[in-house]
Amino acid sequence: PWGTDYSNGTYPPSAAFRQFPDIVAKYGINGVVPDDTLCHPTPVYETLICAAFFFVLWKNRTRWSAEGKVFYAYLVLAGLERFSVEFLRLNERILAGLSEAQVIALILIAIGAAGLNSLHRNARSSSAGTEKL
Repeated sequence: PWGTDYSNGTYPPSAAFRQFPDIVAKYGINGVVPDDTLCHPTPVYETLICAAFFFVLWKNRTRWSAEGKVFYAYLVLAGLERFSVEFLRLNERILAGLSEAQVIALILIAIGAAGLNSLHRNARSSSAGTEKL
C-alpha cells in the first residue's frame, strides 16, 4: 500500500533525463530506477523517527549533566535511524551488503558510543577521586 506514485500529468523522475538526450547519450542512465517502481516514503519515516529522537534528547538535555552527552547520544540515535531506514531504500550496496549511508551510519554509531563510554569513564573516575578526599 505504501509507495510513491506519479499519476498522469505529474513529473516522473526520469523526465529530467529525457530533457537532455545528449547527456544521456554521453553518460547513460544506468542505475536509474524505472518510474513505475514503488518505493517506501523513507523521508516521512525519517522525519517521524528523528522528531521522536529530538523529543527524547530535548527532554533529557538538563538531566544529562556531562557536557557532550546529548551530542554523542544524537550520533548513536541518528546512526541507528539511518542504518535501519536504508534497508528500505533502493540504494546501491557497496560493502558487505550495506549501502554507503549504512557504512557512514555505523561510523556515527561507533563515534557516539565511544564518546558516551568516555564520558561515563570520566564521570566514574572523577567521582571516585572525590570520594577518596
